[in-house]
Amino acid sequence: MDILLQVNVAGEETKFGIEATEVDKYIRIISQMNHICLKGLMTIAPFAENPEEIRPVFKKLYQIYIDIKNKRLDNVTMDYLSMGMSNDFEVAIEEGANCVGYHMWTCMDNWSWTNAYKNRYGFISVDLDKEGARTIKKSGHWFKQVADDHGFD
Repeated sequence: MDILLQVNVAGEETKFGIEATEVDKYIRIISQMNHICLKGLMTIAPFAENPEEIRPVFKKLYQIYIDIKNKRLDNVTMDYLSMGMSNDFEVAIEEGANCVGYHMWTCMDNWSWTNAYKNRYGFISVDLDKEGARTIKKSGHWFKQVADDHGFD
């Protein structure tokens, strides 16, 4: 199974992921697992009005990513560095992100606290008035087609 390891670089209590100081320990454990392949790292930086304020978070994860890549461990390819959200992805790309866009949690219907829960995101819409009836959105059909075609042309 291919995985990305989420690192809580900023140490925020409201975010998941392992602490940056624990990464090496977990990487070594994962490298010994026969059915797990670590494909990269991911993080969600703290929200900031000015994306420049969180540049150090992206710099730190990029350095961890490079350090791991240079170890050339079994079952650890480090193909992906996923960082950046809609308000800071440009800075994330400048700092080495090569995976920006949909993440696993976008498959479900969810709301963003950053805009007072006004926008709904995800491939599947959940109707809260109809006992949670689910409807696949256009983006869900698009993603299915991409998956069926094994990617883009």
